[in-house]
Amino acid sequence: MPVSALTFAATMRWWTPTSALAGVQALVNPLMTFAYLAAVLLAARSVRLGRHCAVLAPAGTMAASNYIGQSIVLMVVYTGYGFALADDVSLAVVIAIGVLTFAAQLALSARWRSGHPYGPVEWFLRAATYSTVPAWRLRESADGLPRAMELRSPAVET
Repeated sequence: MPVSALTFAATMRWWTPTSALAGVQALVNPLMTFAYLAAVLLAARSVRLGRHCAVLAPAGTMAASNYIGQSIVLMVVYTGYGFALADDVSLAVVIAIGVLTFAAQLALSARWRSGHPYGPVEWFLRAATYSTVPAWRLRESADGLPRAMELRSPAVET
């Protein structure tokens, strides 16, 4: 972490680093990646933090849909195709828009996943990959829990 902090300080031009810092940062990057990954996995598996991490699960199961949706929303907000706010808003507003977009995605993903087994993009990719029409909605089983409807394969005459 200190090496990353030094790199950040150099990026902000708060100090001038030595040439060796770039090499050290290149060695530290994979270690930091594994450290972040381990921290997330430990948090997700812990009893105390697991329920808070579960809020992210619906968004994670429809990551492709969220990626496309976020790209479209932020393109409309920041580029000339929409409001063209890229040069007109402060850093605090950019961060606020990002946080609000992510919060909206979490809420919409949870709502969507309560009635559908896949996100829209994931559904399309699954249909294209398996040459079948996957279930679009969840149905309730005998025990009252939502279950995905069975995959419907194209009718094959034999």
